[in-house]
Amino acid sequence: LTAHRYQLVLAMKCKDTQAAASALTSLGHVYTAIGDYPNALASHKQCVQLVKQMGDKLQEAREIGNVGAVYLAMGEFESAVDCHTQHLRLARRLGNQVEEARAYSNLGSSHHYRRNFTQAIVYHENVLRIAQ
Repeated sequence: LTAHRYQLVLAMKCKDTQAAASALTSLGHVYTAIGDYPNALASHKQCVQLVKQMGDKLQEAREIGNVGAVYLAMGEFESAVDCHTQHLRLARRLGNQVEEARAYSNLGSSHHYRRNFTQAIVYHENVLRIAQ
């Protein structure tokens, strides 16, 4: 955590938005791993805003997916599905099949945890379709 916080401070001082976004993403992942979901959400949401300002639609899609992953870890399934649906929409708009597959996979997992197995299978089948 300390290294990522330091990276963020340095990036902000240098006005290096790309490095700041990278630090925020890393902080979000570490916070998620240790179960500090409020800070994980704050880090990923701050990153979403930063990459939106930069105009980086691909990173925006990824970060929205990261926000969804935190919501899923928290058991907030509706919020997770909303984020992963936004991730999917952006990935499709960008024509990025890797991100599209990630979004489908995350939607499948979200529906699995909601015990909506039929819908989970549909999303996971879309991942397989893209992979082929």
